[in-house]
Amino acid sequence: MSTLSRYKKSGGFLQLLQLLETCGPQKRQTLMATIDSEDTQWTQSLQTKMITIEKVLTWSPDVLAEIAARLQPLTLAVFTHNLNDTTREKVLSTFSHGERRRIEEMFETNHPSPGELQAAQFKVIEEARTMIQKKQLRDDSIAHEFYVIEGIEETLTSKPATPAPSAAPAHQPAPARAAAPTTPAHSEDSSNLLSIVKRLQKENEQLKAELKAANEKLGQIKKLA
Repeated sequence: MSTLSRYKKSGGFLQLLQLLETCGPQKRQTLMATIDSEDTQWTQSLQTKMITIEKVLTWSPDVLAEIAARLQPLTLAVFTHNLNDTTREKVLSTFSHGERRRIEEMFETNHPSPGELQAAQFKVIEEARTMIQKKQLRDDSIAHEFYVIEGIEETLTSKPATPAPSAAPAHQPAPARAAAPTTPAHSEDSSNLLSIVKRLQKENEQLKAELKAANEKLGQIKKLA
């Protein structure tokens, strides 16, 4: 059984994504390499949707405040031990004076282990994922970027139709091929493909015109010679 086969059922993509979001870097790298060897579409989608601490810390202070408000003060105090002064200020900037003072006191009196630091990071990621999936995050751009739609497994698992045979015997017409189900991802891909085709057609017409002009110029040069 392949690694991906157990996740291709409904809800499996999100389950796998959450597993990747809350495992150590080495394990994540190994698992992603295995997934990539089985299906690059899944790899690309997982990388796009995956929440990491690095991504979280690029979000605005308001978004960080929404997530931090769901966390215990001790979790925040431990989490900020891994941050530089500028980033720590960004995380704590929207807290009230009393709330911030409480977190800073815990920060000063706690000396977390590497495991505790990692656990605090995972808790931040878990909270961000929960808020995004429940559509509780007010920043639409972030919510849209990381939100996992229902039925994404079917979209990723579907394969392009195989080419029809070049010719079929006259007495055995080729069977009609069922139309592939239309999904938002397929529609978007079709639109992008159509745009590329139109651009290539335009470039081809321009090249033909340039070639014609060059041939005419070459003919004139030959006549003068």
